[in-house]
Amino acid sequence: MEFSLSAVSCQLSAVCGLWFAVSRSGFPMISANQLTILRMAFVPLLVLLVVYDYLVSALAVFLLAGATDLLDGFIARKFGQNTAIGAFLDPIADK
Repeated sequence: MEFSLSAVSCQLSAVCGLWFAVSRSGFPMISANQLTILRMAFVPLLVLLVVYDYLVSALAVFLLAGATDLLDGFIARKFGQNTAIGAFLDPIADK
């Protein structure tokens, strides 16, 4: 099997489109929401790394995604950055 960067690029462009749509829809794009969307972008990358047997890199992406989950929750609580879009996207990103 060959690692396909075009598949990763396609998924990242979809997430960037979501990022743009959310920011243009009037919802505040604060750092906690940005980290949540970044965590969503890690999912296709993680899957491709596992499928193509880059397990050490997959572990690094998994740990980074976990760190962003902790960090976005901390930022949202510490700085009172709770938003409706964040409440909607965070459980989706956690899956």
